[in-house]
Amino acid sequence: MAHRKTAIAVPEDILDEVDRAVRARRDAEITRRLDALFADESLAKRHRREADDLAELAVDWSDERW
Repeated sequence: MAHRKTAIAVPEDILDEVDRAVRARRDAEITRRLDALFADESLAKRHRREADDLAELAVDWSDERW
């Protein structure tokens, strides 16, 4: 479908409602995509493995004297 730009005057309160609706829809889509991404068990295993690898490189602060 072709789009054409136009300039129209819209009351600010209506424009605010449209902005909120678009953000909510976009946020819902982002959430859906993240949920699908993290539902992938192989990805979750990879993240855990990488986190464990990084934890091994971390400094143990439990014996630090302040």
